[in-house]
Amino acid sequence: MKLAFDLDGTLYDSFPAIFNMDQEIRIRMGYSPIDSEVYRRKFQANNWNKFYRELGIREEDLETYMSLFVQEFSKIPPPPIIPSATRALTRSIRALGPDNVHIITNEPKERVKVRFKRDGLSHLLRNVRNPPEGKAKELYALSTDTEILAYVGDLVSDGESCKEAVRMGAANILFYGITHQEAMNPRDIMLEFIEKNKSFARELNNLEEISKTWNQE
Repeated sequence: MKLAFDLDGTLYDSFPAIFNMDQEIRIRMGYSPIDSEVYRRKFQANNWNKFYRELGIREEDLETYMSLFVQEFSKIPPPPIIPSATRALTRSIRALGPDNVHIITNEPKERVKVRFKRDGLSHLLRNVRNPPEGKAKELYALSTDTEILAYVGDLVSDGESCKEAVRMGAANILFYGITHQEAMNPRDIMLEFIEKNKSFARELNNLEEISKTWNQE
């Protein structure tokens, strides 16, 4: 079995920094502030153009807005690790072996390196995957030489990436939507996705329950 983790919102408490940066850029570009709950309910990582359109960013401003976000976000300190994340990673590696635990993220590897060095996780850098063609293809690739691939993510869009990998032929993927308080999407939205995709999607309440991913019933 293989186990893969999302990074932001799953292992790191990233929502405050991401939301505050977006709020700052909105105001700088002349847009009105947005409610954090509205932002959280719309947040997804599969299509940034669509995400920002839904937040009211005009088509002609999208490129400038996203470029400014990347530029400014790269200047701030990385978000804090969720306290139980290190334990969850350690337990997973002990249970499954170091070659069977992965971290899949859109965060540039150099930024991940800064986080991991600060948090004593530098030894896991070799386990980090930054998929240039999207998470779905990466998940499909990981699934090809294992009996089960479990992916833990906090976004419905993470579940949708698993769903796309299943469409590609990866029938051995399980998605665990984590609903702890640091998750970027609210619990009710995640549970709605899980209910609609019972064949491969399940809830994980928090990282302390990580053993559920390999203790299959």
